[in-house]
Amino acid sequence: MVDEALTKLNLNEEFEMVGDLAQMVEEGVTEVPALKVNGKVMVEGRLPEVDEVMNILKEELA
Repeated sequence: MVDEALTKLNLNEEFEMVGDLAQMVEEGVTEVPALKVNGKVMVEGRLPEVDEVMNILKEELA
């Protein structure tokens, strides 16, 4: 969904998927799945819709 949102917004940003539980906890994630943008946990415990990810990216990358 993140790659789809980036494509729809015509953004060439990189993103990383983290699967290591210890790293997630260290980065402040308390529930999975999670979406973190610019060091802030934006969504936890659910998969956001593409439109929601687009709105988050527009706000955080503006």
